Amino acid sequence: MDLETKDLILREYTLKDTQEVHIYGTDEEVLKYMLWGPNTLFETKQFIALSIFKSLQDPRQDYELAIIERKSNQLIGGVCLSLKGTKVEIGWILNRNHWGKGYAFQAALELLNFGFNVLKCDTIEATCDTENHRSYQLMRKLGMSLLGTERGVRPDRDISQKNRDQYRYEIDRKRFNESLERGDYARIV
Repeated sequence: MDLETKDLILREYTLKDTQEVHIYGTDEEVLKYMLWGPNTLFETKQFIALSIFKSLQDPRQDYELAIIERKSNQLIGGVCLSLKGTKVEIGWILNRNHWGKGYAFQAALELLNFGFNVLKCDTIEATCDTENHRSYQLMRKLGMSLLGTERGVRPDRDISQKNRDQYRYEIDRKRFNESLERGDYARIV
């Protein structure tokens, strides 16, 4: 399965992607607010193998896709859509050399469009650490609304071992498609 945007190709992971995934999977600045990592090389290989395995499931519940920059044909990150019962969640990660270029927005927007208009999902959610300004600003740009703050659910990465808070955002199909029709997203890209 491939999805395309102006600057990106979203495609299934392959075993050849290990080194590029491992670059951002070990970067502590990229992982600062993530619930996983930094990964060992074995963990990166496991992630890719599991992503490939999940892509073969029928019915499919997880869409883990590599983000490829069109102009360089380089893998620069990943985006995912997970269907868990009635709950659907989206997430993204980018190599920090590609932050600030609008790539996370393009990738997430395309995956939202796929989720709502191909898979016919009703609502899609996303979460992030309350200190991850880039992520929650992106959620707002995507038209997502803040559902609330969940207290003490994200493990802190420092030695204090205290738990941190996270925001939960959502958007529904009707609101997403109305924003598409109005051209709201075209003004951002």
